[in-house]
Amino acid sequence: MHDLSDEVIMDRVLTGALNELTELFDRYQSPIYNYLVKQCRDRELAADLCQSVFERVIKYRRSFHADRSFKSWIYQIARNLLKDHWKKNQALVSDYTDLNEIEGKMQDGQALAEERERNEALYEVMDQLSEERKELLVLSKFQGLKYEEISEITGMSVAAIKVNIHRAVKQMRALYFATT
Repeated sequence: MHDLSDEVIMDRVLTGALNELTELFDRYQSPIYNYLVKQCRDRELAADLCQSVFERVIKYRRSFHADRSFKSWIYQIARNLLKDHWKKNQALVSDYTDLNEIEGKMQDGQALAEERERNEALYEVMDQLSEERKELLVLSKFQGLKYEEISEITGMSVAAIKVNIHRAVKQMRALYFATT
């Protein structure tokens, strides 16, 4: 089944083979989780939201249309779920750090401190971007999505996405070097 496209698998799911969702879960659990972590900077929240994404895939499976890519559809679900979460919990602030993974892999305390500083500076700069630009940057640079896929997810034109990503990178570069 590994060679079947996401859309073929979803077609099977729509005809009643819900067990086929396991393959899609295996393919998308990690990328969706990583997208959510980078957006909210909170691992526990991202894990909860990721689980909710797959619950919504099951619940709203009939809204999937074969003329769209599954990848764009599932990212749209994740994006909407995150927006819903922020609307409900506007007062909550995230305190994400990735230090546990870094500490486990690095022996040198000086290198760890430098890496921590760079990561924190990068996250602080990303937090200064508009939500739209931050999301576009995460989808393109961290998630590796193509501009056409991002267009399907966000409803923006490919040209607008290219311009905004270029401006976001330029803005991040200026902000990052102004703080270092």
